Amino acid sequence: SLCLYYWITKKFNNNEFILQYTDELFFTWNQSKDNRNTFLDTLKEFFYGDYIDLKIEYGQKITIQNIYLENYHGQFYTAIKSISMILPYVTGYPKVKYQKWFRSTLIRLIQLSTNYQDFTRQRINMEICCLTSGYSHEFIENELQNFNCYFNVNIYQIQTNELIYQQLRSHLLKFPPRKSSNSIIQFTYLYDYGPYHEFKNTFSHIWSTYTNSHATLSSQQIKILLNAKHLFSLNNLLVQNKI
Repeated sequence: SLCLYYWITKKFNNNEFILQYTDELFFTWNQSKDNRNTFLDTLKEFFYGDYIDLKIEYGQKITIQNIYLENYHGQFYTAIKSISMILPYVTGYPKVKYQKWFRSTLIRLIQLSTNYQDFTRQRINMEICCLTSGYSHEFIENELQNFNCYFNVNIYQIQTNELIYQQLRSHLLKFPPRKSSNSIIQFTYLYDYGPYHEFKNTFSHIWSTYTNSHATLSSQQIKILLNAKHLFSLNNLLVQNKI
């Protein structure tokens, strides 16, 4: 984190950005190639050692975590890598969990598809995945309707209207703000695996421990609501893509 802070403040301009995911780091570079090569050589010299295996890839086209990224004539283009999509492995109440998967995947497709043509193609692949897994056309239409109602949009309009699609994409790309009132604070966290209720109890215990004597944040004054954003990346490790 300290090195990342140094790079952001010393090495990058305001029109560049950095994305960190576990042990992977992605950044854009708008300076000269010579400066880029010097910067990468400095990283290699600093990080190469007995305990760190540093792998560097760069170019105008690159794939990270099944996300295709490209500098397309000065415009930042993103898309989901074209791979066969299959439903993740789940246990217990699979229909309910696949309903959540359907919505979260639909949101992710919009976030990562630069244009509505790419989104439409990937959405059709997702629907075919549901059909081949035994779910009916009514199931798909019902989930699309729930998506429409939740975001106040029409899924069939955004896949043919660039302006509506970009407006919805801009909305979904914004980090969900913390909603608060005089008596309720809501937090959203990423939920991948583990005991759901145990996490809530642990969070509540830590919160009350450090805010028990606080005038406005004590448990007597504030009620905490935790909302989970479900991820299915762990389940994807248990299955293989169909050929």
